[in-house]
Amino acid sequence: MSQHPIRRLIVIGTLAAMSIAATALAPTVAGAAPKTTPTAMDSKSKRPTKTIVGVASSNPELSTFVAALKAAGLVKAANGKGPFTVFAPTNAAFAKIPADQLNALLADKAALAALLQYHVIRGKVPSSALKATQTVPTIDGDTIKIDVARTPTTVTDSQGNTSDLPVGDTPITDSQGNTLTITVADDGSATIDSGGNTISASGDGSSSTINGVTVTVGTPQATITDGQGNVSNIVKADIKAKNGVIHLIDAVLLPAQKP
Repeated sequence: MSQHPIRRLIVIGTLAAMSIAATALAPTVAGAAPKTTPTAMDSKSKRPTKTIVGVASSNPELSTFVAALKAAGLVKAANGKGPFTVFAPTNAAFAKIPADQLNALLADKAALAALLQYHVIRGKVPSSALKATQTVPTIDGDTIKIDVARTPTTVTDSQGNTSDLPVGDTPITDSQGNTLTITVADDGSATIDSGGNTISASGDGSSSTINGVTVTVGTPQATITDGQGNVSNIVKADIKAKNGVIHLIDAVLLPAQKP
């Protein structure tokens, strides 16, 4: 009997080997932002009170992900003690899958469970724990590769044109016709010298403006490469839950195809 195209993309092992419920095993911390959705917090401890499923259910960007958890029968497991780190595809990520294939996937409990478990790693891994590059095991025994690179520091001139800045000194003309010197350090921080008046921008995503010239510091950007070589971006990081952390991604991850 032929398999559905989506199912052919997913490596289906035995459910016992791939079940999130198997995380009763002691968790191991794997080598391991924009605005995040608020989570329910205990007023005294300031710790999240909702589990991953509860937090995801309150996030409108994750309604398809939550529906998938329910269809796969993984809600109880995802509410477990953990901790888990979940790379949750947004609704927009799921929308990249043709509607007929997505509907078929949601109707295939085993295939769906396998796919969702490929998006989970054991342990609580915040974005701050991510190194420049790491290959980490997913909960189903497969792996994903995570890379972190800094986006370039940029300059927007008095005409509204934006360009990347190299490390070192760059001269630029301000709105008054004067020459400014922008110095970018190895860590992306920058200073603007207007000939005696120096301002700086040092925090991730921070910016400084002088005489119509704006410098904006780059930010760390994490990407995930799946088993089929597809690359997704972490678009929102560090959404905290009682039993782990959620990072939103802009594509559905697919494990490597096996013979």
